[in-house]
Amino acid sequence: MKQGCNMSDLLFLLVVDWVMRSTLRESKNGIRWKITKKPEDLDFANDITLISSSKQHIQAKTDRLIHEAGKVELKVISCREMQAAANKFLSK
Repeated sequence: MKQGCNMSDLLFLLVVDWVMRSTLRESKNGIRWKITKKPEDLDFANDITLISSSKQHIQAKTDRLIHEAGKVELKVISCREMQAAANKFLSK
């Protein structure tokens, strides 16, 4: 499939959804939203934010996300890495 094809966005979202479901399958470490709701992540387009009440839980989720994304050859980059790449591009 070529980049720019109408189906590529849909397929990408399906793959990202599968990765996130696999990552959070056994996780119960979100933040309390309501009595019965405990969100684990926030998704918007191709941006993902993992949320949790402790640093250890975030690290565990991040490690699982990197592992699951690697199964479908996706690379997880941090905001810091993205900013460094943008600065490098802009300085040319």
